[in-house]
Amino acid sequence: IQLAAAGADRAWTPELRAAEHVTITSSKGPMGSLLAEHTVLLMLALARNLRGLMKSQADKFWSRQDYDIPFMSQMLGKTIAILGVGSFRGNLARICKVGFGMKVLGMARTSSGNPHVDRYFQRNELNAALAEADVVALCLPITSDTE
Repeated sequence: IQLAAAGADRAWTPELRAAEHVTITSSKGPMGSLLAEHTVLLMLALARNLRGLMKSQADKFWSRQDYDIPFMSQMLGKTIAILGVGSFRGNLARICKVGFGMKVLGMARTSSGNPHVDRYFQRNELNAALAEADVVALCLPITSDTE
């Protein structure tokens, strides 16, 4: 079964798990750039308080607080920890590093050669990496290890 989505966890119904000779594949490779861009969109929406700004616009009311820190911040020069650096996350690392000059911390099971990752960390270093990060991108498949 070929899925159009990047995640395959929802497709594994109990019936499919019990069936023999069933393979489910996802589209995480081809969707990599799109998912990375969407992640950046969400990061910017949070950093710029987009929800609050849209509410102010709908209410036709603009408060100075809408523009004050901590309600708005920039991504330039921040640190991101990407948990699960792979194909699409590699795109995320590139966009964050090149586009925003961010320091990129990465955790990966198998790969550690992305030129846009400043430093890789292991699972036992997770708390220290999270403390260092301004932004965390959780890009892990849903498995028994990651739940």
